Amino acid sequence: PRHLPQYEIDEKYILTSDGIEHIDDYPESLVIVGAGVIGCEYATIFANLGKTKVHLIDRQSRILPGEDEDVSDLVAKNLENRGVTIHHNATLERMEVMNGEVEYELSYPNQSRQTIRVKQALLSIGRVPNVEHLNLEAAGVTLTDRGVIDVDDTQTKIPHIYAVGDVTGGISLVNMGEIEARHAVEKIFEDKSNRLNIDNVCTIMFLQPE
Repeated sequence: PRHLPQYEIDEKYILTSDGIEHIDDYPESLVIVGAGVIGCEYATIFANLGKTKVHLIDRQSRILPGEDEDVSDLVAKNLENRGVTIHHNATLERMEVMNGEVEYELSYPNQSRQTIRVKQALLSIGRVPNVEHLNLEAAGVTLTDRGVIDVDDTQTKIPHIYAVGDVTGGISLVNMGEIEARHAVEKIFEDKSNRLNIDNVCTIMFLQPE
């Protein structure tokens, strides 16, 4: 999981997706940092369980910014109907553990600020590619400024080395990794010249509605 370097992840009060799956009980309240697919899925889970007051920090004007506006509006409405508080256009200025709780401060474009305390916080701001120990430099494989493997249509700068899936920084979905892998194999064994077209990709989001 991607971390925010200014905050210590203890997986007790400030958690990632690695730690949230091992909690012993439902938190009384929870703030989720990040309103992408994973953040909204966790907000849906805890809201549906009905035992946790959920806050969702959205730095943009609407959640699920990668989806069509009518989809994000519908999901937001359903979350709010289940008691989720969505902080739109919010910037996280501060978050710290205080007396067994998590206090966080938000700022907004109108210069207002808001301080809230919850029992736990969940960082849901994406994942980083697991390439650190692959010794890619020895093979001549380069990374982009984002720290992902630099590819052109699944092919790296080294013609006989291909990379697919999350490590390339594309669409981070299981089915997308499979599509890329099939395409790479076809290029290797069939000398395929057609580039992979990802204009239309199916996605599944475990929200309300799914």
